Amino acid sequence: MTAIGIEQVVSPRLSAINTILRHIRRGKVLSAISLKGEEGEVLEAVALKTSDMVSKPLKKIAFPKDAMVAGIIRKDTVIIPDGNSVIEPEDRIIIFAVRKAVADIEKILTVKLEHF
Repeated sequence: MTAIGIEQVVSPRLSAINTILRHIRRGKVLSAISLKGEEGEVLEAVALKTSDMVSKPLKKIAFPKDAMVAGIIRKDTVIIPDGNSVIEPEDRIIIFAVRKAVADIEKILTVKLEHF
């Protein structure tokens, strides 16, 4: 699935920021879009099987209060999650977050050291 690149039409500056964000974010982040003058972000990431987010209900994950999982894409199905939703390995997840919560989200998305 390819993005249409609407931010390039709207703002070349935002396009540059979003490209940089995508490359500096930890975890398997597919895209990162800045919101409201860089106060927030929307992240699209792949759930790795060793991530703290996988195989447990969302309500059991120590997720930052200034962030939320807004969607789960599992193969060809879009899921609007609730607290009982479980993220599976290789799900694509959409996360809305304020800037200060992004570092905590990155920790949740990354591979746990005990995996190695």
